[in-house]
Amino acid sequence: MLSNHKPARRSGLVQLIDSTQQFSKMRKSLGSKRQYINDEQIAELVRIYGAFEDPGLL
Repeated sequence: MLSNHKPARRSGLVQLIDSTQQFSKMRKSLGSKRQYINDEQIAELVRIYGAFEDPGLL
């Protein structure tokens, strides 16, 4: 997620979220694509982004 409209507390900071393990297998491959992000995983990533926390420290 990229945004030029950051709140003051995020100004000058970059938040990296490692979501490489956040995926579900597709029932049927779509070309070379075999994985997707489901709604629950999207909600968790948005929650982490919105909370501006480090999930590695939890």
